[in-house]
Amino acid sequence: MKYIKLCYLLLLTITLIGCTYSVFSNQLPHLKNVYIEPIINKTEEVDIETEMFNAISDKYIEDGRLSIVSQQPDCIIVCEILSYQDKIYTYDESNNVKEYQVKMVFSVSFTDIDNELVIFENKSLIKTEKYPADVSDPDYTDSDILSEEDARNEIYQEVFNTIMTNTLEAW
Repeated sequence: MKYIKLCYLLLLTITLIGCTYSVFSNQLPHLKNVYIEPIINKTEEVDIETEMFNAISDKYIEDGRLSIVSQQPDCIIVCEILSYQDKIYTYDESNNVKEYQVKMVFSVSFTDIDNELVIFENKSLIKTEKYPADVSDPDYTDSDILSEEDARNEIYQEVFNTIMTNTLEAW
């Protein structure tokens, strides 16, 4: 009987250890913390640099692979918002506006300070996202993107994902 209990305990322990496996990897394990420079806004759109800085910072905190620091970072992110457009994207059959599209262009770099190496750089990173003119549109009932602000937040998420994919998650 003790043998069966010991087997169950061992099986439970192995199962719990297996459940802690993470799909996140760190291609550059020597990088532990990051400094995000204040984002430069070269557009006429007000306060989007602060909005983006906060969104990117929150994503790094949520992700947990790199800690955000202000002194002695292992790596640094530099980002500029080069352009911002919010334009009509589609019309319906009655020639009413159906969708708008936010288009943002960024210059982004991720530099490994310890090795003095630019790991990722894109001087014309383009991200777009659509949102409905009418939030009651049935085509958007399942969407989380219902406003210009939602579209911008989705774009910031995509910029974060692009940086991570091309740095820590590079295969």
